[in-house]
Amino acid sequence: MAERGGCTFTTKVRNVEDAGAALAIIIDNKSENVEMVNMVDDGAGAGIRIPSMIISRKDGDTLVEYIRSEQRDTQAAQDYESKRRGETGQKEDEPLENPCGGKEGDEKEECEADFAATKAEKERLRKRERDAREKDRQA
Repeated sequence: MAERGGCTFTTKVRNVEDAGAALAIIIDNKSENVEMVNMVDDGAGAGIRIPSMIISRKDGDTLVEYIRSEQRDTQAAQDYESKRRGETGQKEDEPLENPCGGKEGDEKEECEADFAATKAEKERLRKRERDAREKDRQA
């Protein structure tokens, strides 16, 4: 994602592609109807291989806030897992401690659902690792 402005759309998309992205989402830097904005090739677009789009400032703000929220949730889960394993000395195969204590209502329900999904994913990965070790032993 990149904010509109500072250079042509083509240059902006090329910069996003050069940074390793698979899609360029350009967030308008003005509050305007983006359906009336034309993203055009300025003649330097040859070789660009990623799709691109422009979205409104309002939609961009919403998308950025959602991503930040998800990153906070992901980082909190990673911090929790690192702390659980590192500081407590808990082994990888010990059961996860439920982090939802003290939460109420919708927040608790969401936390419980996320925790259940985390446990299921962790068990799936453990099973895959056990199966791989077993396969290696048999080989």
